[in-house]
Amino acid sequence: MSGQVQGIAYIFIMQALGRPLSPTQENLQVCSNSTSTSTGAEPKDMTVSVLVFAGMASLAAIVLIIFFNTEYKRLKSEECRAADKILNFSGSSHAISPSQI
Repeated sequence: MSGQVQGIAYIFIMQALGRPLSPTQENLQVCSNSTSTSTGAEPKDMTVSVLVFAGMASLAAIVLIIFFNTEYKRLKSEECRAADKILNFSGSSHAISPSQI
């Protein structure tokens, strides 16, 4: 539920950051015609929006990398099992008895 609310908020924020096209860009764009102004669909320069969203995504990735410390349960279990194997090793099967010397 939180992700859906955040997605809606991001859409409104990104649209608010969109700027009108420059005259050079208006000459190159092909999505505007007489009907687009009547419906309210106006082409915008979304460069700032993309940069802001890329910054937020980068920040989220950095925070995840730095602060996500999980306990590796399987690795810990295997290390404990290996340590138990070493500590519980009975040397009688491989050791040389005094009578064999």
